[in-house]
Amino acid sequence: GELSRIIVAYATTFWLGLLLLGGLSLATSRLPDALALPRAIGIPLGLTLAGISVMYVVLPIVRRQPMRFRALELPLPGPAVAAAQLVVSTFDWMLAAAVLYVLLPSSGLSFLSLLGAFVVGQLLGLASHVPGGIGVFEGTLVVVLRPFLDSATVLPALLVYRAVYYLTPLTIALVTLVGDELHQRRAQAARMSALLGRLTDQFTPPLLALFTFLAGVTLLFSNATPAAAERLALLERVLPLGIIEASHFLTSVIGAALLLLSQGLARRLDAAYVLTGVVMTLGIGASLLKGVDYVEAAILAGVLVILWRARPAFDRRAAFFDTRFSFGWMLAVAGAVGASIWLGGFAYKHVDYSNELWWQFELSADASRFLRGSVGAAVLLLLFAFARLLAHAPHEADEPTDDDLAAAATAIRAQTATYPNLVFLRDKAILFDDDRGAFIMYGVQGRTWVALGDPVGSPDRASTLIRLFLEKCDDFGGIPVFYEVGKDRAAAAYRRAASDAAGCCAQAPRNLQPGTCSSPTPRALASTIADRCQRPAHLDREQVSGIMTQLRAVSDAWLKEKSTAEKGFSLGFFETDYLARFPVAVIERGSEIVAFANVWAGPNQVELSVDLMRYREGAPKEVMESLFVNLMVWGKAHGYQRFSLGVAPLSGFERSPVAPLWSRFGSFLFEHGGAFYN
Repeated sequence: GELSRIIVAYATTFWLGLLLLGGLSLATSRLPDALALPRAIGIPLGLTLAGISVMYVVLPIVRRQPMRFRALELPLPGPAVAAAQLVVSTFDWMLAAAVLYVLLPSSGLSFLSLLGAFVVGQLLGLASHVPGGIGVFEGTLVVVLRPFLDSATVLPALLVYRAVYYLTPLTIALVTLVGDELHQRRAQAARMSALLGRLTDQFTPPLLALFTFLAGVTLLFSNATPAAAERLALLERVLPLGIIEASHFLTSVIGAALLLLSQGLARRLDAAYVLTGVVMTLGIGASLLKGVDYVEAAILAGVLVILWRARPAFDRRAAFFDTRFSFGWMLAVAGAVGASIWLGGFAYKHVDYSNELWWQFELSADASRFLRGSVGAAVLLLLFAFARLLAHAPHEADEPTDDDLAAAATAIRAQTATYPNLVFLRDKAILFDDDRGAFIMYGVQGRTWVALGDPVGSPDRASTLIRLFLEKCDDFGGIPVFYEVGKDRAAAAYRRAASDAAGCCAQAPRNLQPGTCSSPTPRALASTIADRCQRPAHLDREQVSGIMTQLRAVSDAWLKEKSTAEKGFSLGFFETDYLARFPVAVIERGSEIVAFANVWAGPNQVELSVDLMRYREGAPKEVMESLFVNLMVWGKAHGYQRFSLGVAPLSGFERSPVAPLWSRFGSFLFEHGGAFYN
C-alpha cells in the first residue's frame, strides 16, 4: 500500500548517503589511522559501497519496469526522485557530521577524517541493532579519535550532539503532534481540560501546602549545615559581611514562616496565598545572598511558579489567625524545627560552645549563624503560638445584625422556598458568601454545627457555601450537620462534601395547580368547618401590629394548654418583630380571635406555607384543618403553585431489613409515634 511505499522510500534515502560517504572515505583513504584498511581491501570495498548508491540513481534510467522478486513487486522511482534522494541523504549525513565537528575543540583532525569516522561509527551502531546505536557509536568515536582528542573532551561533545541532532527534533515533533491532535479533537480536549481543572481545584491546595512545608524544611536544613567555602569566598568579594549574615538569619525565619503558611494554603486562604508568594520571593533572594544556594532557590522558584498558576484555587477570605490548626500539623512543624536543630548540633559537634559564639560575625562562623538562625525560627513559632492563644475564644453563633437581615432578604428573593424566612427569628448565625448574595443559616450547640436547610440564594453558589461552612466547622473543630435539606437542591454538592449521609425527614408539599383545591373533598371539608367557625381572615402585614396583643393571648393559652415552651431554630416562636414581617391568617368566633397562623408567601408566587400555628382552648376541633384548607384555596386563587405542609419528622428513613440500626429505629418511631407528637 501507500504506507509501505513511504516507509521503503524513507529507509532507502537513509542508506543512500551513508553508503556513498562511507564508500568514498574508504576509497580515498580519508579514515583516521585507527580505521585505515590496506589499499587492496579499502579501495574495492569503498567503490562497491559507493557504487550501490550510484546504481540506485542509474537503474531507473535504464529500466522502466518495476523490480520483481518472486511474488514481490517493487516499483522504481523516477530518475529525478532517485537523484534527489541521494543528494538529500548525502547532505543530511554531512550536516550531522558538521554538527559534531563544530562541537569538538580545535585539533589536527580534518573534517573529512571526522566524516569518515562518523560514518563508520553510524554503520557499526546500525549493525549492532542497539536503538540509535547508543554506546556503540560513542565508543567507536572515542577509540578512533584518541590520537587527536582525549575521551574527556570527546564524550561531552557527543552528548551535546545527541541532544542537538536527536532530542531537539524529537521534542519539536512531539509538541507539533500533540498540538495537531488537540486541534483535531478540540471538543474532547475541552472536556478533558474541564475535568482536569476540577481535579486541580481539589488537589492543588493540599499538594501546594505539602510543597511549601517541604520548602520550609529545606531552608531550615540548609541553614543547619555549613555553607560551601568557595561560594562564601565568591560572595565576600562582592557583598559586605553584614548582608551575608542578615540573609542567613532571614532564611531561617522564612523557613519557619513557610511551615506555618502551609496550613493556610491547605485551607485555601487568600491571605496565606499572598503571604506565601511574598515570603518565597524573599526566600529566593536570601538563599542566593547567604551562600549562592542555587538549589534551594530553584526549589522555591519552582513552588512559586506552581503557586502563581493555582491562584483561582485560593478563594477563602477568612483571617489567617481564625484558622484552626490540627494537632498533627503542629506536631509536624515542631518536628521539622527540632530536626533542623538536631542536624545543626550534629554538624557542629566539633565546635566548643561558648557565649562568644552568639556574637561572632565572621565568614567562617557557620556555627554562630546556625545558632542565631535557630533562635529566630523558634521566636517566630512562639510569637505565632501566643497570637493564636490571644486570637479568639471558642466560636459562638453571633446574632445577625439589621444589615445581615437586609442582605438575607435580598438572597431570599432570588429563590422560591419559604423556609428561609426562619432567618428573621434572629436565633441563628448567618454565613454569607463573598459578595453576600447567598447564605447558610446555622446554630452551634457544643461541637455540633447545624445548618438549617439548603443554601439560600442563587443555586450556582450552593457548592461554594457548603464548602465554606465545612471549612468553618473544621477551623473550630466543629461537627457539621445539614438539617432539613432538599433531595434535589444542591444534592451533588452534599455528596461531594459528605462521606456519610442519611435522610431523617421528608418535605410534604401540596400541589395547588391545576384543580387540586377545587375537588369535592376540600370544598366539602371547608363547608363543614365553616358551619362551626368563621372562615379565616387573611390580614396583610400592615394590619398585624394592631392585633398583636390578641395574638399573644392566643399563643400564651396554647403554650399553657400544651404544657410546653417556645422552641425556635427550625420552628417559629412568638416574637413581635418576627410576626410583624408576615401576613397572618386568623379565625374568629364572634369578635374573638380563636386561632391564627403567620403566612409565608414565597417569592414569585411559587410556594405558600405557614409557620407559627396557635389556637385557644375550646376552639373547634377542625380549626387547624380550616386554616390549611382555606389557605390552599386562597393560594390557588392568587396563583401560587404549591403549599408546603412543612417537614414530616422521621419519614425519610429507609425501611429495609439491611438498613442501618438508626434508620430502622427512626422508621419505627415514624410509624408508631404519631400519638405522642403534639
